[in-house]
Amino acid sequence: MRQSRRGLAALLFVMLGIAGGLSSCGNTAGVGGVMSPTAPGSVTVRYGPYTVPAAGPNRMGMIKNSFAANVKRPCSNCYITSMQAGLITADGRSANVDRGLWLHHMVMFDSSKQDVTCPSLGVGILGQRFFSSGNERTPTNAGGPYGYPQNGNPNWTLIYDLMNMNATAQQVYITVTYGYAPLTTPGMRPITPVWLDVNQCSTSERAAQPGKKFQYSYSVTSQRAGKMLGIGGHIHDGGTNLTVTKNGQVICDSRATYGGKPEYIEGPGLGMPGMAHISEMSRCQGTFENPVTTINVGDTMGITAYYDMTPTGPGGDMDMGEAPHPVMGIAIGYFDFGT
Repeated sequence: MRQSRRGLAALLFVMLGIAGGLSSCGNTAGVGGVMSPTAPGSVTVRYGPYTVPAAGPNRMGMIKNSFAANVKRPCSNCYITSMQAGLITADGRSANVDRGLWLHHMVMFDSSKQDVTCPSLGVGILGQRFFSSGNERTPTNAGGPYGYPQNGNPNWTLIYDLMNMNATAQQVYITVTYGYAPLTTPGMRPITPVWLDVNQCSTSERAAQPGKKFQYSYSVTSQRAGKMLGIGGHIHDGGTNLTVTKNGQVICDSRATYGGKPEYIEGPGLGMPGMAHISEMSRCQGTFENPVTTINVGDTMGITAYYDMTPTGPGGDMDMGEAPHPVMGIAIGYFDFGT
């Protein structure tokens, strides 16, 4: 919660070159030299390196909503079946809160596909938002015979926002571990990501309200019918949960866990040693036979992010710095809209 960021809008056309490299892939070469798999598998792609500036008095070291264009994809002619983000140091060790480093957020765009909720509007000009992670690093699994299809040689764009609480600059890499299957896999069905956001098509940020309980909401009318296969939320420290609704009825309650793993507790020599941060957001996962819910044309999909920054709430002891820092409320759902 100590971080500050400038808006995405001012950066939309500031693309910062090509980032990333593949770890060992196996299988056969595909379009543009990217692996075209002949069997299911997984691969970890490393993006970077990025040097995060040192922290200073009453401020964090930040790389703020920067862009990398045409980043590495794990495969071509494939389905991506799972994704999980991470952050590592130059020597390959995991980087997290206990070491004063945050994968504050990252977002992946596929330029070959149109974003469902922001087509050609705001951040939607970069393409379809298909994967995102905060520092809680929630794994995404399509569930059942599903994957995110990759045909040909599309451009991917990465937005990344990194934070450093150390007195010296730190070099890090963002990683994403992808599961994949060949595009020719029998029985596989394509999924479509749908992004819901309390500041839709813009920076995803809303003003924090120190000392209060507050909430932010967003809703949209569905133009398509299909099955919701899975969905989960992302909020900032101080948040308690994010609900997803259909026609006003809660269908998923994505709840925050604080300090559930040692690496999410600030270590010695950092700003607030012993302080726990969000380590997990629960997800709602369905299957083809038993989806989270079914959506019809005209249904209203909504999200609400809940925050508690009262003295007894999870945000009550947050160091807000010189000014309240923004909060977020995001949910990415994966849908089967038919073929």
